[in-house]
Amino acid sequence: ESVTVQRDTGIFRLSGATILFHPRLLVSGMRSAFPFKGTASLAEGEEVVVTARLPVGSTLFLLFWVILWLLAIFLFGGGSEPDILLTIGIFGIVGVAVLAGISYAIEQKRFADELRELQQLLDDPEIVKTYAFPQKKRR
Repeated sequence: ESVTVQRDTGIFRLSGATILFHPRLLVSGMRSAFPFKGTASLAEGEEVVVTARLPVGSTLFLLFWVILWLLAIFLFGGGSEPDILLTIGIFGIVGVAVLAGISYAIEQKRFADELRELQQLLDDPEIVKTYAFPQKKRR
């Protein structure tokens, strides 16, 4: 049996020895195209291991965007001045790097908020006993 719990910044699906969580999309504040998704699982003893993942779709889109940007510059820019091509190429790569850096900073903060909410869920004895890690006794 599993249950879904919505909190201020995250949605948590509790199912036995695993908790899947991701950010809520309709919350106020800054967002990016790269929301971390997390998995919490029970390790040895009382330790909970949390793993964060980037979304595959957004990451592949960004990768292909950079590749196609560079490919288009080299294929269609043959008659242009090399300085113009270099400027356009640098502009595209720097733009993507800035987007990725800003997105990472935003999502890192959101993920930290989700971890705090996960800790609050794990501190609730009724939720833990019923849905999360029921096979282990928690202190």
